[in-house]
Amino acid sequence: MSSDPFQVLDIQTAGGSLEHLHAQVVRCSGRIEIHCPSGKVCVLISKTELESLEQAIEILSQGTDYKQMSEQISEIAGTTLPGTRASATTSL
Repeated sequence: MSSDPFQVLDIQTAGGSLEHLHAQVVRCSGRIEIHCPSGKVCVLISKTELESLEQAIEILSQGTDYKQMSEQISEIAGTTLPGTRASATTSL
């Protein structure tokens, strides 16, 4: 196993190494993508990395650009009824 904090592994490789992967992710504050043959993917992520991502989202969501985008999406969603298509001329 690599010491790279951001890895991609298949499920067979990851399956027998969960304890080692856990220790590596915690030590490096990283994440590991685990792929299975069906194409589905999960991510093993450290709590530190998760908290950093959550903090970044919180900071970004307080910005005026985010608030304007949210208002535009709400307006568009409010004018679009289920089963109908929005006009191609609707501006964002």
